[in-house]
Amino acid sequence: MSAPTGSPGTSAGPAGGRPERTPARSSSRSGPRRGWGRRVAIAALVLLGGGVVALGSAPEERIPLDPTGAYPEGARALAQVLDRSYGVRVEPVRGAAALRAARVDSGTTLLVTHAGSLSAAAADGVTRSARGARRLVLLDPAEETLTHLGVPVAPADGPVLAPTLRGGCSSTDVDPGDTIDLVGEPLYRATGAGDVCLRPDVEADSADSETPTDDADGTSDGGAYVRVAARGTRPETVVLGLSPALSNEAIGDDDASAAVALRTLRHGDRVLWYLPSPDDGAPLPTGTAVVPAWFGPGVALTGVALLTLCLWRGRRFGPLVVEPLPAVVPAVETVHARARLYARSGDARHALDLLRRGTSERIARRLGLPPEEDPAIVARHAAERTGLPPDDVRDTLTGVDVTPAQLPARAARLRRLEREVDRP
Repeated sequence: MSAPTGSPGTSAGPAGGRPERTPARSSSRSGPRRGWGRRVAIAALVLLGGGVVALGSAPEERIPLDPTGAYPEGARALAQVLDRSYGVRVEPVRGAAALRAARVDSGTTLLVTHAGSLSAAAADGVTRSARGARRLVLLDPAEETLTHLGVPVAPADGPVLAPTLRGGCSSTDVDPGDTIDLVGEPLYRATGAGDVCLRPDVEADSADSETPTDDADGTSDGGAYVRVAARGTRPETVVLGLSPALSNEAIGDDDASAAVALRTLRHGDRVLWYLPSPDDGAPLPTGTAVVPAWFGPGVALTGVALLTLCLWRGRRFGPLVVEPLPAVVPAVETVHARARLYARSGDARHALDLLRRGTSERIARRLGLPPEEDPAIVARHAAERTGLPPDDVRDTLTGVDVTPAQLPARAARLRRLEREVDRP
């Protein structure tokens, strides 16, 4: 007859009575498992929150005067007006390599944006590409760029006192009645034959003031628009100091600036819109913040997570244990530590000086001399006390420098001298 079997987790009671229930082993491990589960949940929450912040606030690359950009700094509105109203196709070219590969013909207007930060390699690419173009337009070029390209134009000298720009030239790109408010636009002057337009109207702006003007025609020497004729392989070139007028934000605000930009670029059937790249060799304004937008929220989220972790772990460890200070370190440990430092550095001279000084002080005390007595005087008294040759005793206490290999022998001589002095 087989013995009766009980169900798992039970055992037979005494004398066939009611079975006793034993605790299950799984319950003893439930506590650590719940602890690990809580940690994994916290870590997953932190990672999920960081991912949401990073993805939700990813920065948008905003290149100023990009003809495909619909943001305020872009120039998509001007490109669309040129295409729809004038039939001029706008083709963006990004970087010097793309400019070299682009097709340029007699119906092409080459527009160079950010011309104030071109590198030498990029300027050479503009020179090669502009040979077959109908017109070259430079936006806010620097003096070095104009010199490198061989354009007889230079930045105007002196401060601009008049805040208003007026037409006043024979170019068809600028009407005589065009009036533009000057807001930081650079002015240029022709160093050779050229047509300067949009000059500050000094006479009109000084009518309300008592400041006289030296210009006979009441205008300044420089202007925001300078056109020079073609010469050699360089096509007709326009230097335009109105780069903000090409942006989407300015198109609706200043009709005169937008009109000048449209008239300047409407020649031909195609505008090759060159946007320099940082790979061209010069730093360019990209409109993208140096610190991404997610950096601040990410730092805040990381700080909260670290603070939560510190509070959680700090409660587990309990209060700090108080230890009485200062800690007592045996003197022999300090001596051995210093000896190891001297041995590691190989400074035999310093070590021998310390040994001589200690031996001289101990001998001076035994002979009734002051501890800080001159070692030469201590050596003379020690020689009289021991009967040893005075020269040997003096060399032992005040000898020349030694090498690390000679240091043990010198230390042995000091110990022997000290034992001789101690003898009765």
